[in-house]
Amino acid sequence: MSQWNNGKGIDIESWLMCMGNFELAVAFGWLFWPQFKIHDDCILAVDIDLSTYQLFLKEANGNKQFVESRANHLCLVDLFHQDVAKPSDALLFHLGELLQDAWGCKLIRDFPDRKITVPFTESGGDFMITAYQERGVQNQDSE
Repeated sequence: MSQWNNGKGIDIESWLMCMGNFELAVAFGWLFWPQFKIHDDCILAVDIDLSTYQLFLKEANGNKQFVESRANHLCLVDLFHQDVAKPSDALLFHLGELLQDAWGCKLIRDFPDRKITVPFTESGGDFMITAYQERGVQNQDSE
């Protein structure tokens, strides 16, 4: 946005009006307000294939918290392959914190009876978000 207006920049609303479109808005809805489901007492992103779930469960020796964490994992740097400019760490931290807040609100709303953690972490330049249940908490079977 700082490159616009002869280097003076423009506000985010003006930039969005110039650069955005409705299809992109819907896609960002998927990113910021994802759909989750309960399967086998696990909170999973709705688009996870159940054969993938079974593979993760086998690899994790039945550790469902690990399976949820892996199945719901999203690496922020991998989101936009066509963007040739590497995003700054500050930008990635800001995006990650926004996603963490949004996912947390969504999961509390959709699954109020479950204790769900939404960690956002950075390790070696990888900025990652995921969601999983705290397994020490008694959960109702909502399947």
